[in-house]
Amino acid sequence: MYFTFDAYKNLISEIVKHGYAITDYHSYQTVKKPCILRYDVDMDLKRAAAFAEMEAGLEEGVKATYFVLVSSNFYNLFSRENQELIHRMVRSGHEIGLHFDEKKYMTEENFDAKLLKKAVVREVKFLEDIIENPVKVVSMHRPSKKFLESEMEFEGIINSYDSMFFQKFKYISDSRMNWREPVEKIVAGEKEEALHILTHPIWYRENEVDMHRVLEEFVRSACIERYENLDDNLRDLNSILKIEEIIC
Repeated sequence: MYFTFDAYKNLISEIVKHGYAITDYHSYQTVKKPCILRYDVDMDLKRAAAFAEMEAGLEEGVKATYFVLVSSNFYNLFSRENQELIHRMVRSGHEIGLHFDEKKYMTEENFDAKLLKKAVVREVKFLEDIIENPVKVVSMHRPSKKFLESEMEFEGIINSYDSMFFQKFKYISDSRMNWREPVEKIVAGEKEEALHILTHPIWYRENEVDMHRVLEEFVRSACIERYENLDDNLRDLNSILKIEEIIC
């Protein structure tokens, strides 16, 4: 599958064409052949918001779950600009879930289930304050083996890594811009009773480019954003440092 918007739109059409019902972590038991669409926003909120709006405009009326990090080094959820990006996703009809990075709190060697549960609840509350909506689902960012083996449950919060979504559902991911299994063939085969598809919006463009180009563009855009933020906070920045002088 190509990493383009058109290829993604075609995938959604094929999912519906082959009898799957696009649903969520709360309603999957009410439909036959459920398909849960999950998106991890690891790096780029702008692309995620644009992707969410594109998706909401499809004929199939796609509603998905976008998982965002509270503790990201790439974006600050408390900034006005990023809060507006989050609200764009919500206005598009999508659910916002917590993307949780356990490595912020512990290593696998000192894995502490009790601490992890408390931290998830705390970050959920932060995120709820930001989006002004309940947060009912959590997904782990690069989960450890110990977490995956723990079958951890959170009160009032669905764990997207619960065995239910990896045993009853066929799990497929485009991690590192690579579908490890042929997603289109799996959908067309209609053999799986339920699908759980993880996508990362950062990979998709109007025209496909390779992973090197995607990451290069992401780094360059960060330089421009840093300059613009500096310009908002420092008078006459252009007389001191011109954007043309920035190497990246």
